Amino acid sequence: MFNTDELKGKWKEVKGEVVKKWGELTDSDLDRTEGNAESLVGVIQQKFGMKKEEVHEQLTDIAAKWREKGKEQAGKVADVANNKIDQAKTNLKN
Repeated sequence: MFNTDELKGKWKEVKGEVVKKWGELTDSDLDRTEGNAESLVGVIQQKFGMKKEEVHEQLTDIAAKWREKGKEQAGKVADVANNKIDQAKTNLKN
């Protein structure tokens, strides 16, 4: 299940993913939700005639993709940091 706090915290990114998924949503539709999960579900239900559970499932899939992207980015940052630490250690030895 997607996390309501996560949705609010990452609203700009989420908004882009939601537009990819439901391209007919307007900025006005999305602005009305203000990052509120239940409001977003309601707008999508109304506009596309979907069941609440179906919308939740699709938003959960989107949330899983953000989490995976976040893990990948964190791994890249950790790799860069470790390389910098190794370089610093080498410089200190010389």
